[in-house]
Amino acid sequence: MQREVRAGFLAALTAYVLWGFLPILFKAIHGVGSVTIVAERTLFSLVFVGIILVLMRRTGEIRTALAEPKTLRSMLISAVVLATNWLIYVYAVESGQILETSFGYFINPLANVVLGIVLLGERLNRWQTVALLIAAVAIGIQAVGLSGIPFIALSIALTFAAYGYFRKTAKVSS
Repeated sequence: MQREVRAGFLAALTAYVLWGFLPILFKAIHGVGSVTIVAERTLFSLVFVGIILVLMRRTGEIRTALAEPKTLRSMLISAVVLATNWLIYVYAVESGQILETSFGYFINPLANVVLGIVLLGERLNRWQTVALLIAAVAIGIQAVGLSGIPFIALSIALTFAAYGYFRKTAKVSS
């Protein structure tokens, strides 16, 4: 178990570090276009994950997921919502709106909690409610500083929260 936790931590750390450098990459390939970047990322991810699943002998999970219409629908919706999120993100970075993208991912945990309360019936204790209110005030203060409705930030936060919801409700492992 400890080995799995360590591997998960290293995978997450690596992903976040790489994610932090993505705006630099997207600026370097500015002329390529958001749709092409997301399409190539999707295709290469499909191939990469496919190879991993074959090597780990987990293709049975794919067959099981594909055979269940409700699971397949949840996975399809989550894929479309995630692709939308990435299109917005790549477009925003390419158009010089990196601050709004960061703000969107800053808002995202609050959006996740709200969706959990509204759609999944999750309950917060007193301290969690206080933390939620502090986060909401902090986001409000940040939003006022942007002098306008941060459409990109809200779009990123809401699409990523929706992705999390559909992914969480799909009956498949990570």
